[in-house]
Amino acid sequence: MEIVMGNPPPETARIALDEVYRQIEHARVNVSQADTKAALLAAGAIPITALLLAAPSLTEGVNVASVFGWLGAASMLFGIAFLGAAVWPRLSGRTGIRSGARRSPDEIVAATLLTSKDPDQQLLDAAEELSMLATLALGKFRKVRTAMFCFAVAAPLMAAAAIGFAVSG
Repeated sequence: MEIVMGNPPPETARIALDEVYRQIEHARVNVSQADTKAALLAAGAIPITALLLAAPSLTEGVNVASVFGWLGAASMLFGIAFLGAAVWPRLSGRTGIRSGARRSPDEIVAATLLTSKDPDQQLLDAAEELSMLATLALGKFRKVRTAMFCFAVAAPLMAAAAIGFAVSG
């Protein structure tokens, strides 16, 4: 989809560009927050899952408690996979970090000088970066929420397994 902006007054273009840059910064903060939340959740979930998988009581004969334990461990592993997907870098688009990667300083300066002469192009580039960052942040938060759901499913399964192992002796 191509947007034709025409020639807005310079003050209008500058105000719009400032607003898009403000939103870009907000999107960057959200990307960082999603990564931090995923890392903190993983820091707790990974050791718990490792202990659950290493528990000798799960490797003995199959009983109701061990089935609940394995289901809880599987749910935790799914959650960890979603956390990994949340922090996996996605570098798409032609603006932002992608635009500077593997380019010489001269190329970056030339592209910046070209863009800086055209307010319409500046606004379109900033809007593209905002779209990419906002989409990235939204995707990360969805994956973190899915991981939290997996952990919420695992909790009662692990509690049932613990109760079952305690009762069975």
